[in-house]
Amino acid sequence: MMNAFDRFDALHAGSADPTMAAHRRAWRVAIAAICLYTAWLVAWYFDTVASMVSIWYRSETFAHGFTILPISLWLVWQKRRELARLAPAARISFWPLAAIAVATVLWLLGDLADVLAARHFAWVTLLIAGIWMILGTEIARRLAFPLAFLYLAVPFGEFMVPTLIEWTANFTVSALRASGVPVLRDGMTFQIPSGSWSVVEACSGVRYLIASFTVGLLYAYVTYRTLGRRVAFVIASLIVPIFANWLRAYGIVMIGHLSNNRLAVGIDHIIYGWIFFGVVMLLLFWAGTLFQERQRPAQIGDTDGSAAPPGPGHRTFAAPLVYATVLVASLIAPGVLRAFPQSDGGRVVDAAPPALGEWQPVAESLVDWRPAFLPPRATIASTYARGGERVGLLVAVYYDQSADSKLVSSSNVLVDANDHTRYVASQRERTVDLGGRTLPVQDSILRLRGESVLARTWYWIDGTVTASPARAKLAQLRERLLGRGDSGAIVLVYGPLSQGDADSAGVDDLTREVAAKLPGILAERLRARDTP
Repeated sequence: MMNAFDRFDALHAGSADPTMAAHRRAWRVAIAAICLYTAWLVAWYFDTVASMVSIWYRSETFAHGFTILPISLWLVWQKRRELARLAPAARISFWPLAAIAVATVLWLLGDLADVLAARHFAWVTLLIAGIWMILGTEIARRLAFPLAFLYLAVPFGEFMVPTLIEWTANFTVSALRASGVPVLRDGMTFQIPSGSWSVVEACSGVRYLIASFTVGLLYAYVTYRTLGRRVAFVIASLIVPIFANWLRAYGIVMIGHLSNNRLAVGIDHIIYGWIFFGVVMLLLFWAGTLFQERQRPAQIGDTDGSAAPPGPGHRTFAAPLVYATVLVASLIAPGVLRAFPQSDGGRVVDAAPPALGEWQPVAESLVDWRPAFLPPRATIASTYARGGERVGLLVAVYYDQSADSKLVSSSNVLVDANDHTRYVASQRERTVDLGGRTLPVQDSILRLRGESVLARTWYWIDGTVTASPARAKLAQLRERLLGRGDSGAIVLVYGPLSQGDADSAGVDDLTREVAAKLPGILAERLRARDTP
């Protein structure tokens, strides 16, 4: 089967026009340059690419990432006849250079602050901007959607999980009550007469939402010609799976309730969910066909049967200089990163529990629970006693951070989502009065096998204290830019709660002692680590 360039050759068989020969050579050189540039980016940003692929591999939510590049290439292939009529016009243009500059800065900041999504988006932008410069603006404009589609390979969207979980729980509880089923709710867990149910991460619907958006975006591009219909269908592909997931959760609970927990409580729970989602998506696409334009969408590869010879404006311009520019520009971020000091991870921090005013560390266990944090470099943990009061303290110290050991991560949670005997009943951000200043904290009420515990957490980064993960990331970035390293800690003060209580005087008192003395203790111990 002849490819686009063979057809182009056949149409001009016998022609000795040197412009045509230059046109074909330009395409072959451009394709080779794109392949070289892609390999170059993979080599220099290998850790970034490897982290993206590893997330695709281990996460069902982002497994679709493996399909994005093949789909993008297929979309380009559909345009092969149209593209064959144009010649690559490699130019050093302002906009792709600006995109490369923004991407290099984003990647550098993402690496310093250890934000994977920033590095992933930056890498894809570097790839797209480089292709743009190699092919020229005219061809890049025609490939805008296939190139932009590559952004869907970035594992992004898990930040929506807590909100989606809460929405799903709210709808399920309301629908159950509207159906006449009495419900007693405690956080994301609720009791009905036939048993107990929990809305966990797998129930959030984020997998359905991301899958629906990806497929919906592709469907809208292929099916419709007008921007309005495309945008409307994409919006529908975002709204429909959210409502469908609510109905799915409600339906599963009702099936379990009506069958006395004989159905929808094991593997069939998952099977019912995916079957329901599949049916909903089929209905969505069927509804989409009702709004398809009468005129068949112009096929991406259709031409009028002739290939217009490229004019002088399509000739390549200083192509070797353009190729060298994109290769060198892509090296800026890794080169600048080398200028920042790299820490020595071989040293250790003193993990002995310090005395904190009247509170003294004691060798006894307070509760049968530890938070599910990524492994810290050091852990300062103990039960503290003052008279008959007992309060726990855990300080997870991080430095020389990596993907498997970092301070701010969605993986650092108080309770493992897979542990159905423990759960977070409620969370709130508040400030604790320290007498002249305040301490921002996050208070969480945990249910640990029937026992209630108040868990109070905050971040400490070289003098900065905050309960916000975003502010903690910014503080880390500031410290890295100032050359002070990446050390920090998660501070956790916790204690049992009496029935119906939301506060603990012991936790409040120990919090004030920790806020007053722990920053100096941590600064001293971390400085000792850096002293030869």
